[in-house]
Amino acid sequence: MATPTVNVYVRGRVEGKRTYTLAEDEKGKLLQLPGTYYLRYDQHGKQTWQRVGDFTSAPAAKLNLERHLKRVAAAVENDLPVPVPAPPAIASPPRWSFTWMSGEAKERPRAASESVATT
Repeated sequence: MATPTVNVYVRGRVEGKRTYTLAEDEKGKLLQLPGTYYLRYDQHGKQTWQRVGDFTSAPAAKLNLERHLKRVAAAVENDLPVPVPAPPAIASPPRWSFTWMSGEAKERPRAASESVATT
């Protein structure tokens, strides 16, 4: 079974239209372009796009996804249980919330785990 390839694309504006441009050169080196970076790969026969964010996180995300896809392919080939990736880190909820009905911005109360560091 062949391992799926992961390509890095950047979403930006060209002549006023949003387009996806391959963000790798012929040798596979990542190009730093303005826009949001995405990973494209095939999963279960369908094209899958995964948003990465900026240029600094794209190389690590590509490497992690390639390694995960290789582990999955090896597990399927050898009749082993398919590894499950770790869930992404959850960012803390925003400190400010907006109530659409009243149109007011309100500060949400802090949880006990969200202590404010003062220096």
